[in-house]
Amino acid sequence: MDWLTYFKDGVPSPEMTKQLRAIREVLTSGGRSIVQGALAWIWARSNVTIAA
Repeated sequence: MDWLTYFKDGVPSPEMTKQLRAIREVLTSGGRSIVQGALAWIWARSNVTIAA
């Protein structure tokens, strides 16, 4: 399982934490909430995507 390499003794690796912070920064740019940013990303992926 690849995701196990992101944790050691139940603690996320520094690299993973850094990546998550960068993603959060992009998603919340322009004053958006994290949810608004995530929905914008989903909708930008396809013109037939419906977020439920």
